Amino acid sequence: MMVRRIVVMLGFTAFVANSAYSMCAIAQACLVSCCATCCAQFIANLSTSLVQSTWKQDERGVRRALNRGADPNYFDDETGYTPLAIACEKGNVQIIQILVHRGAHVNFVIPAPEQPSRPLSDESGAPLALRSYQQKWAGYTPLQIAAAMGNLACMKELIELGADAAVTTPDGKTIKNLYEESQRGTNFETLEQRL
Repeated sequence: MMVRRIVVMLGFTAFVANSAYSMCAIAQACLVSCCATCCAQFIANLSTSLVQSTWKQDERGVRRALNRGADPNYFDDETGYTPLAIACEKGNVQIIQILVHRGAHVNFVIPAPEQPSRPLSDESGAPLALRSYQQKWAGYTPLQIAAAMGNLACMKELIELGADAAVTTPDGKTIKNLYEESQRGTNFETLEQRL
């Protein structure tokens, strides 16, 4: 309903009347108009919805957010989250497939955190751990995250989808090292035996 109001305010009623146009087309039309800030916020909200659906492992929510125009490569510089990195940490092969088929970059490297633009704190004002997710995975690709979590099915899928298995972490670990470290204390076959 909010989009309908925005569209009507901008005089793009033809987009609403013609169901062939997606929410993304409406947002793109808005970006061309004088309401770029409003539409940029609209797309950011969709991308935030995508991240939340990925955390919840809600495939339907992921599809819905992507169909409405969410960016599959959305990177929240305040938290360090990307939908694909979250799906790899959670071990959800179906969401990985959805995201990559919709354009998520399989070899995206989580950048090291910078100083926050504003203090991060909870409602009570207590400081939060500075970008703990981004600090945890800084310099890692989705494949390396899956390996560190011991998610073999995710690793196989990412490799099939074009992930570079030869890339090492900032401290020189290979996916084999990461996978084997994740399996310490368990009876496991080596990565070569499993892949």
